[in-house]
Amino acid sequence: MINTVFYLKTKPLKAETSTLNSSSNLICLKCHKGDYSLQNLIKKLHITTGEELFKVLRKGPKAGLHKLRTDEQIRQAIKYLNLPFKKEQKDAP
Repeated sequence: MINTVFYLKTKPLKAETSTLNSSSNLICLKCHKGDYSLQNLIKKLHITTGEELFKVLRKGPKAGLHKLRTDEQIRQAIKYLNLPFKKEQKDAP
């Protein structure tokens, strides 16, 4: 019993959250800090929509650094930045 209590006191339990707007889940914040924060970069690059952010990350000069980022991760960043985003719809034949 004593070992169990000691273990619980030394190992805090982490609550798993899956909210998209939670900054703790946003992988972008791992690198984008300070002057290179997401907010500063979208202002500097004049990005106003989610589509523009997708274009920059997929075809821009830093596309190679972001090639491992999934579309879902980019959508999370768009929601975090509160950018308007219209889902691309494929034309039906």
